Amino acid sequence: MAHGLGSGWVEVEGVKTTFSEVPCYHEKNWGGGFPSKWAWIQCNSFRQLSPEVAHPDSESVTLTLTSTIGRRGLLALPGVEEEVGMLAMHSPKIRVPATDPYGNKMTDFTYFFELSWRISPWGFWELTGANEDYSFKLTATCEDKGTVIRAPAPLKGMVPLCRETFQGQMQVELVELKPGGDSFVFTSNGAALEVGGGPWYEDWVGEAFPAEPLKTVGQLPVDIDAFQRLLPPLLRIPGL
Repeated sequence: MAHGLGSGWVEVEGVKTTFSEVPCYHEKNWGGGFPSKWAWIQCNSFRQLSPEVAHPDSESVTLTLTSTIGRRGLLALPGVEEEVGMLAMHSPKIRVPATDPYGNKMTDFTYFFELSWRISPWGFWELTGANEDYSFKLTATCEDKGTVIRAPAPLKGMVPLCRETFQGQMQVELVELKPGGDSFVFTSNGAALEVGGGPWYEDWVGEAFPAEPLKTVGQLPVDIDAFQRLLPPLLRIPGL
């Protein structure tokens, strides 16, 4: 959900905080299982920096960014895993002249399925990638120790398997690849950063380059509910 606004209240240890029409983020984890190892990044509070003038009073910009990196099992090959990744950006500053098969315009949204990463056990995240329209480099750090939270583990239920912070420092460089294209630098001091699963004995260095035909298929709009209804109940995938 890009640029969503939320209203309500949260109570923690007897302290109630109310909020109204504030930027929010919401997602659903699809599928029947969780990756054995993952990293997650999300931010919707950015400022834009000019390459010549980079200071705290730079322009506030409407941009939301989400990325996830995972080591997941293959449905048809038990015990075999692959590493995958994705990064998506949504902003009025992004211009991608394209429409999906349903005629929906997607001029302010771009996503990357081909990317490389270097992620430390805690405190450092770096991603780079490109698609047909843009290239990007993301660097994020944090100084706090983060908070350990529970996450799903095979056969164990919810266990302390994840660490995250909402006080990450992030810089994103986005370059339009067409001749004379624009370039942007976005920064934030309120990024959500997370690592989970494992093992995390050293930096995780990897890359994701989907092969055809999966690369093309993965970018098509899919009606998940309609697909599920075509399957007999016993063959429907849990979590979809």
